[in-house]
Amino acid sequence: MTEVFVGVDIESAIKSFGNKIKRSGLLAELRRRQFYESPSERRRRKKTENIRASRRRAIAAAMSKDYFKSAKRKTQQMYQRERRAESLKQGKE
Repeated sequence: MTEVFVGVDIESAIKSFGNKIKRSGLLAELRRRQFYESPSERRRRKKTENIRASRRRAIAAAMSKDYFKSAKRKTQQMYQRERRAESLKQGKE
């Protein structure tokens, strides 16, 4: 249940209501049920959803175990080099 308080801007109330609807998954379900979905299409959709979810879980597990520590270090070094180059350019100007 969404409550709107007195003195709250109507646009922000509509925005928060929309966000709650999105998070609940109601719109996605309505779009999915708009047309008939055959059992084979349903199986295919669920299979792809499971694949995506397992990939997300694998990435999250890898991130938590710091498998990407070297990649993080490389990106940090790249940003440091860019900042140094920018500061040198500003020093010359």
